[in-house]
Amino acid sequence: CNKKEIVLGYGGYEKHSGILNKLVRFDTFQIALQYFSYALFGHSYMGVGRNLAYKKSLFFDNKGFASHIHIPSGDDDLFIREVANSKNVAIAVHRSSHTLSEAKTTWSSWIRQKKRHLSTSGYYTFSHKFLLGLWAFSQALFWILGIVLITQNVNQYVIVLLMIFRLLIQGFIYYRVLKRFEEHDLIWFFPLYEIAQLFFQLIFVFSNLFNPKKNW
Repeated sequence: CNKKEIVLGYGGYEKHSGILNKLVRFDTFQIALQYFSYALFGHSYMGVGRNLAYKKSLFFDNKGFASHIHIPSGDDDLFIREVANSKNVAIAVHRSSHTLSEAKTTWSSWIRQKKRHLSTSGYYTFSHKFLLGLWAFSQALFWILGIVLITQNVNQYVIVLLMIFRLLIQGFIYYRVLKRFEEHDLIWFFPLYEIAQLFFQLIFVFSNLFNPKKNW
């Protein structure tokens, strides 16, 4: 415990009615699931400023945010990527450690926020970009191939059963984590949230590629 210099926590958003709020919270859950998982395997690559702690000495010994001070977003992500190692990171998932922030209430404000956050991913290491991209690609491939095979009458019943089986396993795992994060209401329509998240993520990535504005 004395060797831990960084603590990553879950920074959730307040619950409100509407599909946007649910999508924002599901997106936040997915991101947390990833950075917690990587931290547990000793490969931390980010944290969220809403719930993040590190030692003062670690900050000053590494000159703080000096190496990426020119970037308008992502100081929390990039600082963790620079100073984290397999031994100095702990995670806090107990309910008492969670924080709640006010979520964006309009689609335009959330889209601007997401584009700004995703612009930081270009500064991740190649291995992290590859693995995170592979995860998103596997999710998209599951839905695309499943729908194509069903519409093309290729062993429809087998494909449907395999898709249901995968979703049941995924739902079981997601529910346990969502319950820990006090987001269990998201479990009922998580396949739809996942599809929507993939769709918007693709738009954000291409938007940043062809229009890489760095607005403060």
